[in-house]
Amino acid sequence: MAETNLNIKEGLRPWEQAGLKFLLINRPVRELAKSAPRQTERDEHDPPEQTSLWPEPWASLFKAVRRPARTVWTYMELGLDLSGSPDPARRETLLKLTSALAWPKGSIAYWPLAVPKDGNLAPDKTLFLKGAMAIRARLIVCFGRKAAEIIEVSESSFPKILVLPELPELNADQKNFEQALTMLRQALP
Repeated sequence: MAETNLNIKEGLRPWEQAGLKFLLINRPVRELAKSAPRQTERDEHDPPEQTSLWPEPWASLFKAVRRPARTVWTYMELGLDLSGSPDPARRETLLKLTSALAWPKGSIAYWPLAVPKDGNLAPDKTLFLKGAMAIRARLIVCFGRKAAEIIEVSESSFPKILVLPELPELNADQKNFEQALTMLRQALP
């Protein structure tokens, strides 16, 4: 009998058992038009509405984000990395990925799902999605299943979400790294 991961939603389990490791969700435009909030065009230097009312450190982190960007990249520990406790191995993996992709400057914005609070990571799906919308990304790149579960990939109103393995997995396995590069290139040519 095959080993089953009990930490995923029931509707996604058959896909995992069939060997699916990566997931790219592209919702139909009509469905998005009904569920997505209306956005007005603004200059890229104008701050999004009410970000100054966001709690810290979210408001400060958002001020540092390059926007607009084609993609938002996130993973569970990103809040730690952006808050002064960066992990050299994660940074190395991200540099390796971005170098291999050779996307134009401004293509990637790093926006956290969780920030440090009382010695733990405190996720906030609502502020994450508000930030991603304000960045005006066309794609969320989510490293790791744990992060994807917070976003609730199957229920998100975001147009495209690409779920890739955790950064340490990409660093440890060249095959995973190459597959992730292929998925990224195909998701946003």
